[in-house]
Amino acid sequence: MQTYIPTITYKREGTNSTGVPRWKALFRMPKEDGESKYRSKTKIFYAPKAQVVALAEAWRDEILAIPKNSASMTIAELMDDFYLRCEDRKLSVNTLRRYKVDIDKRIKPYFKQKLAVSLTQREVEDFYRYLRNDGRKDGKGGLSDVTVKHVHVVLHKAYRDAVRRDELLKNPVQVKLPQIHKEDALPFSYAETAKLKQAMEGLDDIVLRAALMLGLHLSLRIGEACGLQWRHISLGDVPMIYIQQALKVDGSYGVPKSRKSKRKIVLTPELKSFLLDYREQQQAMLARVGIKLTDETPVLSNELAGTVTTNAMSARIRKLLIKHNFNKKLSFHNLRHTGATYLLQNGVDIKTVQERLGHATASITLDTYAHVLDGKDAEAAMTMQNVFDEHCVI
Repeated sequence: MQTYIPTITYKREGTNSTGVPRWKALFRMPKEDGESKYRSKTKIFYAPKAQVVALAEAWRDEILAIPKNSASMTIAELMDDFYLRCEDRKLSVNTLRRYKVDIDKRIKPYFKQKLAVSLTQREVEDFYRYLRNDGRKDGKGGLSDVTVKHVHVVLHKAYRDAVRRDELLKNPVQVKLPQIHKEDALPFSYAETAKLKQAMEGLDDIVLRAALMLGLHLSLRIGEACGLQWRHISLGDVPMIYIQQALKVDGSYGVPKSRKSKRKIVLTPELKSFLLDYREQQQAMLARVGIKLTDETPVLSNELAGTVTTNAMSARIRKLLIKHNFNKKLSFHNLRHTGATYLLQNGVDIKTVQERLGHATASITLDTYAHVLDGKDAEAAMTMQNVFDEHCVI
């Protein structure tokens, strides 16, 4: 295989107003030894060709030189600096939280005090192999391919940003990860949904019951459900719910996942009836501690009219599902898959389902639930035949 080395090429681009030649120098260097892709920089010089060559070579040496502060920078320091820059970019709370876990629990403990400049592609591959085989902190084996990919994204971005700032010469995190085969969305079966509704009937926890009703009937994300306030619900002739915000992991309100996630959803008659009764029950619960229910009260509130965090609500739902021996893979989010699956199986078009779910595009909905539509091709064939038989008779 051909080896690619740093090169400088020159192109004359006329002269300036005083007649001095204008030269454009293009410096190209490979991203990795043996790779065909180059990283390029350009600079303009005004001088005769002989002087330009000397100036451009000095410029090249300056680029190739590793800054003094970077020569002794450890991978741990590189990752800490990257995380601080991410905070400045105002990334979402969830993204920052995941980055923090990947950096503090996985990347820094493995590489310890290793210098950032000394990392090789082989060592990156060894790191990912370790994560897949022995990466769990409880000693029960390795991490999933999805988690390893998340770690790779963080490490790659940290090195990429350092290269762009000329703090490092190259990015060794160029490993191609195995393709991740995403499992089909798992809905509750009809029997499981009936079993869940029966379990809900015996619940003393009215807030948990309300959360499950919202999940079953509206296919909400858990942050959207926990972020609902009574001002977002209309229980008139056309009962409607307005998704305008979501509760973040840290307990603060934020914008929903995407622009399309801000939406309005018509309520089912059963959910409208439930919410009318539930509002009275919640008011009675709050009245016992002298609190009045208002439009600003969270629909899924605690006993003092405060919010219930997404983690706390997930734990309550998980406890209920375990108690009633549901599939261990099922969670609140699977209620979202359940609603989408039932609608598609019963003839609701993909665009309407997308709008109810709040997906950014219909293609996301189609990609997620394509397996649900697999059996629809035979129905489409029969529909086409019926059209021919009825309207295209010779």
